[in-house]
Amino acid sequence: MGKIKILFLYSELMGYNSAWFKGLNEASDVEILVVHWDKNKLTPFQTEEIGNVTYLKRSILTYKELLKTCEAFNPNIVYISGWMDKDYLKIGYQLRKNGSILIGGLDTHWTGSLKQHLGRIPLSIALGKIFDYLFVPGRYQFEYAKKLGFSNDQIIMGLYCANLELFLPIKGKKALKNILYIGRFSEIKRPLWLYDVFNEIKEEYKDWSLTMIGNGPLKPGLKSTHQIEIIDFLQPALLTPYIENASFFCHVSAHEPWGLVIHEMAAAGLPIISTNECGAASLFVKHGYNGKIFDAKSKSDFKAKLIQMMNMSEQELITMGQRSKELSKQITPEIWAYTFLSVLEK
Repeated sequence: MGKIKILFLYSELMGYNSAWFKGLNEASDVEILVVHWDKNKLTPFQTEEIGNVTYLKRSILTYKELLKTCEAFNPNIVYISGWMDKDYLKIGYQLRKNGSILIGGLDTHWTGSLKQHLGRIPLSIALGKIFDYLFVPGRYQFEYAKKLGFSNDQIIMGLYCANLELFLPIKGKKALKNILYIGRFSEIKRPLWLYDVFNEIKEEYKDWSLTMIGNGPLKPGLKSTHQIEIIDFLQPALLTPYIENASFFCHVSAHEPWGLVIHEMAAAGLPIISTNECGAASLFVKHGYNGKIFDAKSKSDFKAKLIQMMNMSEQELITMGQRSKELSKQITPEIWAYTFLSVLEK
């Protein structure tokens, strides 16, 4: 086979997408076209220029123009990031008829809700007409893919991969006693849990500080103080000094389909506190080994786990951080790229 043409019909691009594209470039001779949403974005992430990768803003083309562009590109593989964009699905359906291999992304947990049960059969019929494979991040999504009628051979594991070239080289400093949060300031992410609990205990732990980085609707309620620093969203490459100054990372979401930041912070060598509702924690956080897992429904359990981490010795935290870095290597851009390209051999 000559040059492999890959089309990504994507929602909002994030930092980890750069790791995908670089991994594919290193794994094979590829040409990549990325169509992406550019309106009403949740974060101001800026795309990275990468060789053999062309970015196309979704908003500048009509459906007919986009279909014509995609058909002219004539991709070997098409990846669609879910099924929220109906135009993407219609284009994917046509490209599959033209001979392209279609891969769909699925990061939703199977919860067994009434909505999921009612929608399972019609959704499985619709998706079966479009996708050859579903690419899922972990075991929670694997179960959902199975219930949608996809066989083991049609389910690819390891959807998300951190941009490890940014995070693996980071080396932490000692005895800084700083807790780090990076994420959206929104209800589902629950930054106020961390903010409130830290304020409750900060008088007892006057040598500790909290750094929170992000943007979102809850930001007005977060105030910088002597022990708390609130910082606007930063591009991934600018996070290094804050990670180097952290003792451990805290993830507080009520629900998180995956949570790529867990992989990033593990790669950076930080111990991690995470909710048991975070998909990535099932792979990158082992309770007592490189961090703590708390009950997502219990604020008191979160508080207890936070205090346990703050009472650990410097050496215990250093050891946990080293373990995090090793766990992060379970998925690398190289592994991701070869996993993605394996559909050409099936």
